[in-house]
Amino acid sequence: MLNLAKRNSKVEDIYLVCNTMEEDIKHTLLECTVGRQIWVLSNLPSNIVCSGREVAWTGFEAAVNNLTHADWFRVVCWNIWNNLNKCLMERLGRQPLEVANNSMHNLEVALKVSQPEHIIETREHDLHWSPIFRDKITMNFDGASFRH
Repeated sequence: MLNLAKRNSKVEDIYLVCNTMEEDIKHTLLECTVGRQIWVLSNLPSNIVCSGREVAWTGFEAAVNNLTHADWFRVVCWNIWNNLNKCLMERLGRQPLEVANNSMHNLEVALKVSQPEHIIETREHDLHWSPIFRDKITMNFDGASFRH
């Protein structure tokens, strides 16, 4: 979020999800009481402790390094961020349990559609998710963009 302010994007002085401090990614994912509740409710099968930043980041690293949990971790991060965007843009924040349930639903859908029976065949090639090609610009869920 700090990079967004440098790029003249609107950044709220008060974090609208919990009405406490200035918004930034660290607060959103680790320090915000709403974000911490979402992590607990998401049932991510990893020991993510949100009582201290260092412990929590160690838990995040462990989740990301476990291939079984990495997708789950990314989906929860994205849903926490999406909830922030709904608060900022539409003034519609969701309850932590709803965000956690939505995370699990999104993961189930993503895993289901990535199965071979759901891949759409065309004359040219199979269509499915794949990493971005070189010479393309991507945008992360936090608004950062970069060229490959």
